[in-house]
Amino acid sequence: MRIAMVVQSLHKRGGTERCMAELAEALAARGHVLTFFAHERDVAVVPEAKWYRVPIIPWPSLLRYVTFLLSNTLVRFIARVRDREQFDVLHSTGPDVLRPDVTTLHCCTPSVADGIAATAVVPGLRRWARVRGFVNTWSYRIIGAVERYVVRYGARKVIVVSQVQREEVQRYDGVVANRLDVVPYGVNLDEFAPVTAAMKERIRRELSVPVDTVVVVFVGYNWERKGLETLVGALELIQKEEPRLKLFLLVVGGPQKSQYTDVVTSRLQGHVRFLGARRDVANAYAASDVCVLPSEQESFGFPPLAGL
Repeated sequence: MRIAMVVQSLHKRGGTERCMAELAEALAARGHVLTFFAHERDVAVVPEAKWYRVPIIPWPSLLRYVTFLLSNTLVRFIARVRDREQFDVLHSTGPDVLRPDVTTLHCCTPSVADGIAATAVVPGLRRWARVRGFVNTWSYRIIGAVERYVVRYGARKVIVVSQVQREEVQRYDGVVANRLDVVPYGVNLDEFAPVTAAMKERIRRELSVPVDTVVVVFVGYNWERKGLETLVGALELIQKEEPRLKLFLLVVGGPQKSQYTDVVTSRLQGHVRFLGARRDVANAYAASDVCVLPSEQESFGFPPLAGL
């Protein structure tokens, strides 16, 4: 089949992006012909596929969403008229297309909005954090209204990633049951595989992680919603109660440098490293002993699964 995939970013540096990238690779391996409509793309993902770059305004998040929705609609129209592009399946990520053949929801947007509204502000994470939380909540509520339209009327098939998310979507969006399927995330076992003790020691040295310590890995971009502050507080408590236990925290995703990273570094007495967004996230798992993701709200929780 000729399949068009619409996604803001196609790479392997984030959960949703990795899922779509590996789906694309699996479809291509089965002989399907792919075309990407994306703002950015890692050319290593199905390099033979055609890519139409979709321009966006990257910030704030609501404007990023709206411009991507409008721009990918226009770019797909140009591709159809100018290049005579025809597709058997139009697959979107969430409400990025109003009338897709298939949409995969990696979260229930209205549920995320409620989660953000209820999430406590992380001390020192960013200036104007409460204002940002208010803006983000209402941005997700607006996007959620579009998602509700896509789920109820626009998409021929809706895919969610867990039974929990299925229940959320049915509660918030009222989807017709025969158009809704659950397809859980999978893990690339070739990439996320156990390593030998020698390999673990080598990777730790490459990441500047102490060899003789218990390494805890946290993977996530939205630190408030993913519960990084909860984890840091727990590690502080362990350090206080069990001072002989050596702990080190690896944080993958989010900024490598911010006001909050300085605060956490001080609180954990320097036993932390912020890696930022990385393509080689599997190395962070290989270097660690424990994966922790104490999320405030989660549709699936991919990082702990990869850590198994």
